[in-house]
Amino acid sequence: QDKEGGTDITYSLPKGFSLIVEAYKDSEDPRLRELADKIMTAHHNAVAKTNRYIEQNLVAARVWKDRRVELEFTGKSAFGSYDHHISREQDPQTHTHSFLLNMTRTADGKWRAIDNKPLFENQKYLGQMHMSEFAVQLKEQGVPLLDRSHGNVELAGMPAEVIEHASARSQQIKEKLPELRQLYPNASESRLKEIACLATRRKKELVRDVQEWRADLRSEFRRLGFPDGDIADRIDQARELARE
Repeated sequence: QDKEGGTDITYSLPKGFSLIVEAYKDSEDPRLRELADKIMTAHHNAVAKTNRYIEQNLVAARVWKDRRVELEFTGKSAFGSYDHHISREQDPQTHTHSFLLNMTRTADGKWRAIDNKPLFENQKYLGQMHMSEFAVQLKEQGVPLLDRSHGNVELAGMPAEVIEHASARSQQIKEKLPELRQLYPNASESRLKEIACLATRRKKELVRDVQEWRADLRSEFRRLGFPDGDIADRIDQARELARE
Protein backbone atom coordinates (compact mmCIF):
# COMPACT_ATOMS: atom_id res chain seq x y z
CA GLN A 1 0.00 0.00 0.00
CA ASP A 2 1.29 3.44 -0.93
CA LYS A 3 2.06 5.82 1.92
CA GLU A 4 2.01 9.61 1.91
CA GLY A 5 5.43 11.05 1.20
CA GLY A 6 4.92 13.98 3.51
CA THR A 7 2.86 17.02 4.47
CA ASP A 8 2.85 20.33 2.61
CA ILE A 9 2.92 23.32 4.98
CA THR A 10 2.34 26.60 3.13
CA TYR A 11 3.42 30.04 4.36
CA SER A 12 1.97 33.00 2.43
CA LEU A 13 2.62 36.73 2.51
CA PRO A 14 -0.14 39.38 2.49
CA LYS A 15 -0.74 40.96 -0.89
CA GLY A 16 1.12 44.25 -0.30
CA PHE A 17 4.37 42.45 0.55
CA SER A 18 3.88 40.04 -2.36
CA LEU A 19 3.52 42.99 -4.72
CA ILE A 20 6.85 44.46 -3.65
CA VAL A 21 8.66 41.13 -3.96
CA GLU A 22 7.14 40.07 -7.26
CA ALA A 23 6.50 43.31 -9.15
CA TYR A 24 9.27 45.57 -7.86
CA LYS A 25 12.27 43.33 -7.13
CA ASP A 26 13.88 44.56 -10.37
CA SER A 27 12.40 48.07 -10.25
CA GLU A 28 14.49 51.04 -11.32
CA ASP A 29 13.85 52.55 -7.88
CA PRO A 30 16.53 51.20 -5.48
CA ARG A 31 14.24 51.75 -2.47
CA LEU A 32 11.82 49.14 -3.78
CA ARG A 33 14.57 46.66 -4.65
CA GLU A 34 16.01 46.98 -1.14
CA LEU A 35 12.57 46.56 0.41
CA ALA A 36 11.94 43.42 -1.65
CA ASP A 37 15.15 41.90 -0.28
CA LYS A 38 14.19 42.78 3.31
CA ILE A 39 10.76 41.20 2.90
CA MET A 40 12.09 37.93 1.50
CA THR A 41 14.81 37.68 4.15
CA ALA A 42 12.27 38.22 6.94
CA HIS A 43 9.89 35.71 5.32
CA HIS A 44 12.58 33.01 5.01
CA ASN A 45 13.72 33.58 8.60
CA ALA A 46 10.12 33.32 9.83
CA VAL A 47 9.58 30.11 7.86
CA ALA A 48 12.76 28.60 9.29
CA LYS A 49 11.82 29.54 12.87
CA THR A 50 8.32 28.10 12.51
CA ASN A 51 9.68 24.88 11.01
CA ARG A 52 12.11 24.55 13.94
CA TYR A 53 9.15 24.89 16.30
CA ILE A 54 7.33 22.14 14.40
CA GLU A 55 10.36 19.87 14.60
CA GLN A 56 10.96 20.44 18.30
CA ASN A 57 7.34 20.37 19.47
CA LEU A 58 4.97 18.75 16.98
CA VAL A 59 6.77 15.94 15.15
CA ALA A 60 5.60 12.67 16.68
CA ALA A 61 5.27 8.99 15.79
CA ARG A 62 2.86 6.36 17.10
CA VAL A 63 4.66 3.70 19.16
CA TRP A 64 3.54 0.77 21.32
CA LYS A 65 4.21 1.11 25.04
CA ASP A 66 2.76 -1.15 27.72
CA ARG A 67 0.47 -2.73 25.12
CA ARG A 68 -1.05 0.58 24.03
CA VAL A 69 -0.31 3.14 21.35
CA GLU A 70 1.24 6.44 22.42
CA LEU A 71 2.68 9.45 20.62
CA GLU A 72 6.44 9.83 20.92
CA PHE A 73 7.63 13.37 20.15
CA THR A 74 11.02 12.86 18.54
CA GLY A 75 12.35 16.36 17.83
CA LYS A 76 13.69 15.03 14.52
CA SER A 77 12.45 15.83 11.03
CA ALA A 78 13.43 16.92 7.53
CA PHE A 79 11.92 19.71 5.43
CA GLY A 80 12.27 20.75 1.82
CA SER A 81 11.23 24.38 1.23
CA TYR A 82 10.36 25.88 -2.15
CA ASP A 83 9.32 29.45 -3.00
CA HIS A 84 6.41 30.08 -5.35
CA HIS A 85 5.52 33.52 -6.63
CA ILE A 86 2.27 33.52 -8.58
CA SER A 87 -1.35 32.57 -7.84
CA ARG A 88 -3.51 30.44 -10.14
CA GLU A 89 -4.89 33.67 -11.61
CA GLN A 90 -1.30 34.80 -12.27
CA ASP A 91 -1.51 37.47 -9.57
CA PRO A 92 1.55 38.19 -7.42
CA GLN A 93 1.40 35.83 -4.44
CA THR A 94 4.63 35.07 -2.60
CA HIS A 95 4.41 31.81 -0.69
CA THR A 96 6.70 29.03 0.45
CA HIS A 97 5.86 25.34 0.46
CA SER A 98 7.67 23.53 3.27
CA PHE A 99 7.35 19.82 2.63
CA LEU A 100 7.71 17.82 5.85
CA LEU A 101 8.96 14.34 4.96
CA ASN A 102 6.82 11.59 6.44
CA MET A 103 9.57 10.00 8.52
CA THR A 104 11.13 10.45 11.91
CA ARG A 105 13.44 8.37 14.09
CA THR A 106 12.11 7.19 17.44
CA ALA A 107 14.09 6.36 20.57
CA ASP A 108 14.41 2.68 19.59
CA GLY A 109 16.31 3.70 16.45
CA LYS A 110 13.50 2.84 14.05
CA TRP A 111 12.19 5.09 11.29
CA ARG A 112 8.44 5.62 11.52
CA ALA A 113 5.71 7.65 9.86
CA ILE A 114 4.76 10.99 11.41
CA ASP A 115 1.37 11.38 13.07
CA ASN A 116 -0.12 14.55 11.54
CA LYS A 117 -2.72 15.19 14.24
CA PRO A 118 -0.53 17.64 16.25
CA LEU A 119 0.15 19.56 13.02
CA PHE A 120 -3.50 19.83 12.01
CA GLU A 121 -4.54 20.87 15.53
CA ASN A 122 -2.05 23.75 15.43
CA GLN A 123 -2.49 25.03 11.87
CA LYS A 124 -3.76 28.48 12.83
CA TYR A 125 -1.15 28.87 15.55
CA LEU A 126 1.66 28.03 13.12
CA GLY A 127 0.37 30.58 10.62
CA GLN A 128 0.26 33.24 13.31
CA MET A 129 3.74 32.31 14.51
CA HIS A 130 5.13 32.81 11.01
CA MET A 131 3.31 36.12 10.57
CA SER A 132 4.35 37.40 13.99
CA GLU A 133 8.03 36.61 13.44
CA PHE A 134 7.84 38.13 9.95
CA ALA A 135 6.32 41.34 11.33
CA VAL A 136 8.81 41.65 14.19
CA GLN A 137 11.79 41.39 11.86
CA LEU A 138 10.45 43.98 9.44
CA LYS A 139 9.46 46.38 12.22
CA GLU A 140 12.98 46.19 13.64
CA GLN A 141 14.25 47.32 10.22
CA GLY A 142 11.85 50.26 10.08
CA VAL A 143 9.44 48.82 7.52
CA PRO A 144 6.00 50.42 8.17
CA LEU A 145 3.24 47.94 8.98
CA LEU A 146 -0.53 48.08 9.27
CA ASP A 147 -2.14 45.88 11.91
CA ARG A 148 -5.01 43.79 10.60
CA SER A 149 -7.41 41.35 12.22
CA HIS A 150 -6.49 37.82 13.30
CA GLY A 151 -2.82 38.61 13.83
CA ASN A 152 -2.10 39.60 10.23
CA VAL A 153 -0.18 42.65 9.05
CA GLU A 154 -0.02 44.57 5.79
CA LEU A 155 2.54 46.91 4.25
CA ALA A 156 1.67 50.50 5.14
CA GLY A 157 1.76 52.91 2.22
CA MET A 158 0.82 50.43 -0.49
CA PRO A 159 -2.21 51.93 -2.30
CA ALA A 160 -5.44 50.00 -1.81
CA GLU A 161 -6.18 50.37 -5.54
CA VAL A 162 -2.98 48.50 -6.44
CA ILE A 163 -3.70 45.72 -3.95
CA GLU A 164 -7.26 45.34 -5.23
CA HIS A 165 -6.11 45.30 -8.86
CA ALA A 166 -3.73 42.42 -8.08
CA SER A 167 -6.28 40.37 -6.12
CA ALA A 168 -8.37 38.59 -8.75
CA ARG A 169 -8.27 35.35 -6.72
CA SER A 170 -9.72 37.04 -3.61
CA GLN A 171 -12.45 38.63 -5.70
CA GLN A 172 -13.43 35.24 -7.15
CA ILE A 173 -13.81 33.78 -3.65
CA LYS A 174 -15.76 36.82 -2.44
CA GLU A 175 -18.22 36.57 -5.34
CA LYS A 176 -18.78 32.85 -4.65
CA LEU A 177 -19.69 33.31 -0.96
CA PRO A 178 -23.36 34.42 -1.33
CA GLU A 179 -24.15 31.31 -3.36
CA LEU A 180 -22.46 29.07 -0.80
CA ARG A 181 -24.28 30.70 2.12
CA GLN A 182 -27.55 29.58 0.52
CA LEU A 183 -26.26 26.02 0.18
CA TYR A 184 -24.60 25.82 3.61
CA PRO A 185 -26.49 28.18 5.95
CA ASN A 186 -24.94 26.70 9.11
CA ALA A 187 -21.32 26.80 7.93
CA SER A 188 -18.88 29.30 9.45
CA GLU A 189 -17.38 32.12 7.38
CA SER A 190 -13.96 30.47 7.40
CA ARG A 191 -15.42 27.15 6.23
CA LEU A 192 -17.34 28.87 3.43
CA LYS A 193 -14.12 30.53 2.27
CA GLU A 194 -12.38 27.15 2.21
CA ILE A 195 -15.18 25.72 0.05
CA ALA A 196 -15.15 28.77 -2.23
CA CYS A 197 -11.39 28.49 -2.63
CA LEU A 198 -11.69 24.91 -3.86
CA ALA A 199 -14.76 25.58 -6.01
CA THR A 200 -13.14 28.47 -7.91
CA ARG A 201 -9.64 27.06 -8.22
CA ARG A 202 -8.43 26.50 -11.74
CA LYS A 203 -5.46 24.63 -13.14
CA LYS A 204 -2.13 26.39 -12.70
CA GLU A 205 -0.57 27.96 -15.77
CA LEU A 206 3.12 28.70 -16.17
CA VAL A 207 4.40 32.23 -16.72
CA ARG A 208 6.83 31.91 -19.61
CA ASP A 209 8.84 35.09 -19.03
CA VAL A 210 8.92 36.26 -15.39
CA GLN A 211 10.74 39.52 -16.11
CA GLU A 212 8.19 40.43 -18.77
CA TRP A 213 5.38 39.51 -16.34
CA ARG A 214 6.87 41.86 -13.71
CA ALA A 215 7.28 44.66 -16.23
CA ASP A 216 3.65 44.24 -17.35
CA LEU A 217 2.50 44.46 -13.72
CA ARG A 218 4.37 47.72 -13.16
CA SER A 219 2.94 49.09 -16.40
CA GLU A 220 -0.58 48.26 -15.20
CA PHE A 221 0.04 50.05 -11.92
CA ARG A 222 1.44 53.08 -13.74
CA ARG A 223 -1.76 53.21 -15.80
CA LEU A 224 -3.66 53.27 -12.51
CA GLY A 225 -1.63 56.36 -11.59
CA PHE A 226 1.04 54.75 -9.41
CA PRO A 227 4.55 54.83 -10.93
CA ASP A 228 7.42 53.11 -9.09
CA GLY A 229 8.67 56.31 -7.47
CA ASP A 230 5.21 57.16 -6.17
CA ILE A 231 4.88 53.73 -4.53
CA ALA A 232 8.28 54.17 -2.86
CA ASP A 233 7.38 57.71 -1.71
CA ARG A 234 4.14 56.50 -0.13
CA ILE A 235 5.95 53.77 1.81
CA ASP A 236 8.58 56.30 2.94
CA GLN A 237 5.82 58.64 4.16
CA ALA A 238 4.19 55.80 6.07
CA ARG A 239 7.57 55.06 7.68
CA GLU A 240 7.96 58.65 8.80
CA LEU A 241 4.44 58.66 10.26
CA ALA A 242 5.24 55.49 12.17
CA ARG A 243 8.40 57.07 13.60
CA GLU A 244 6.45 60.12 14.76
